[in-house]
Amino acid sequence: MKFVAGLLFGVAVAFAYVRFGVELPGILQFPGLVQNAAIATAVDGDLYDLDKPIGDRRRAFEIYLQSQPKQAVGIDAAAGHPLLNALYRRWARRQAQQLAGQWFAYDTALDKPNLRKVLADTHGTNDTEALKRAMLWKAYADETFLKQYLRENGGAPTPDTLRARLKQVVQSTAPAAGVPPTTVSGAAN
Repeated sequence: MKFVAGLLFGVAVAFAYVRFGVELPGILQFPGLVQNAAIATAVDGDLYDLDKPIGDRRRAFEIYLQSQPKQAVGIDAAAGHPLLNALYRRWARRQAQQLAGQWFAYDTALDKPNLRKVLADTHGTNDTEALKRAMLWKAYADETFLKQYLRENGGAPTPDTLRARLKQVVQSTAPAAGVPPTTVSGAAN
């Protein structure tokens, strides 16, 4: 019973921390703060020794990020959020791949006469390419993050340009030249 109560308390505290920024009282955080400070001190030698192999420095950086998350987020913010923006690009690329992959699946759906008739009636056309564009556009309408990402990185696509934009996102590892990276709305730099 104590285990279940402890687990529920932990879930509630985690939810409150993520949603509302509620933290445990300082006295309850003290052991973790001491441990994190000791870990950060232990990895300083590897992290800031540029003669160390990159693998050792990357491991030290990983440990630093785990033990000092607030400082890491502050560093990311001070540099214009490169880590957060890279995370956004990665997520957008994943969503764009999934959405773009539906294009060829639409051929299977359109090969079924009854389904094709329903889709043609719904979208007001019987042209295969136009139907596929309309179906892709409808699927895109449900992609909240991807829509915002595309809007902030080159402008919102149209039904005719969506497929090309998805391909661009899938193939990119960085924002297109001349296109500013996604910004973190409401973040203090």
